[in-house]
Amino acid sequence: MIYTIKFRFIISTLFFLFILLAISYTNQASTQPPYHSNQPITTPVSFGEGILSTEDEPVWGFTFTPDGKKIYMLRGPMSLDTIYESSYLDGEWTEPELFTIPVPKNVNFIRFIQSTISPDGNKFFLVSEGDGMEAFDIWVSENIDGEWDEPFLLEIVNSSFSETTPSIAKNGNLYFTSDRDGGSDIYISKFFDDRYTVPERLNEEINTSGRREANPFISPDESFLIFSRDGAFYISYNSNGEWSEAEVLQGEPLNGSFGSRYSPYVSPDQKYFFYVDGDIKQVDISVIGLEIN
Repeated sequence: MIYTIKFRFIISTLFFLFILLAISYTNQASTQPPYHSNQPITTPVSFGEGILSTEDEPVWGFTFTPDGKKIYMLRGPMSLDTIYESSYLDGEWTEPELFTIPVPKNVNFIRFIQSTISPDGNKFFLVSEGDGMEAFDIWVSENIDGEWDEPFLLEIVNSSFSETTPSIAKNGNLYFTSDRDGGSDIYISKFFDDRYTVPERLNEEINTSGRREANPFISPDESFLIFSRDGAFYISYNSNGEWSEAEVLQGEPLNGSFGSRYSPYVSPDQKYFFYVDGDIKQVDISVIGLEIN
């Protein structure tokens, strides 16, 4: 009789522990961002294949919300591309829908074609295509009660030339591409006292003479900058405000047979590297040899 009671007690305890472990595992899985993978991704794979990445609708750029549960994509044939959005619901991505936002009145532009969200999720930076594609400008929309407000033009950042591919640090500093000095270079506009300052061209460790630098991705803490130079991805590290000489990003086939890769992006949890080559591609951060403190 005593052995029977002990046996039942042990079985009940084990069953209870099993339930706790199952609940813990479920909760942990539910808190993982949608791009999390239980298996290593050592070779780039298409992200959201069949829904986000498709043969019929090429992707040219994208951005996640900080929790990774919503994505905004520049999608569609060249010259007809525009921003779409998709949400991660019930374990899968929804079919992308055309992104809508209040459009400022009396402004002459065709559409917004690029976007990025600040690390805190409160600001949405957009790039407009001017009428006749004469110039591209950067705008900002603020999150008001869960909705994106009417965007406003960053006048101090923009020029009569093109400003594109914005990327935002946690402190608000804005990195972007511009051709204002006769070539494609990367600039910074520092966010100081709740306003942006006159842009500065980054130094020769990043910008070079006669080569095309574009598509910056700045880490939230500004410890590294990934960008493209003549089609290849490069990286520069920031040490006490000084940028190191940019080096080609490690990892094949990221920089093999190059030509049409854009939008380098490190996931908010800093575990994955993304880029675009018509599809959205994902690979483990270790593959590119990125040094993250």
